[in-house]
Amino acid sequence: MDDLMLVVWVQDSQTKEIYQSVYSVENGTFGHENRLQDIKINGSDLPGFSPDVFTYNVTLPGGTVLVPDVVGIPIDTNETVIVIPPQALPGTTTIDVFAQDNIDHNLYTVNFDFAAGVDPKKVEAVSIHPNPTSGLIYISGAYHSRITVYSMNGVLMKTLKISLVQHSTLAT
Repeated sequence: MDDLMLVVWVQDSQTKEIYQSVYSVENGTFGHENRLQDIKINGSDLPGFSPDVFTYNVTLPGGTVLVPDVVGIPIDTNETVIVIPPQALPGTTTIDVFAQDNIDHNLYTVNFDFAAGVDPKKVEAVSIHPNPTSGLIYISGAYHSRITVYSMNGVLMKTLKISLVQHSTLAT
């Protein structure tokens, strides 16, 4: 019976959630390294990064509207790195780093903010309705945009440049 495998499921009787046991290796040795060797922001190294410092503050230029792309580079390739970006700016990206043993863990945070006195651009959700339509299309929140409308067959119907208007109407 040297090839016997056991799988266990446990069910919470109230929520009915099912949990599966974790795979294990008998007498296995797993790494305990749970740090990063680098953090990259939009492809560039985070200035002043150290594997033993877990909180960073990054000042963004005024007018930044896109959340920076953050990548955590593990010291040990067997580590698990999970990056969770903020939903909006200013905000915080968290980077969870789990060692190969899935016990040792570190949490890095990168706080994104704007310089004092800089008013960050407010990003409003773009709203388009009705869709589909054979008549008018109402568009809001698409400031300083170029809107291109195609038919269901991929034929260019109309292109519209929007500046600082609050609402636009586009006849199809």
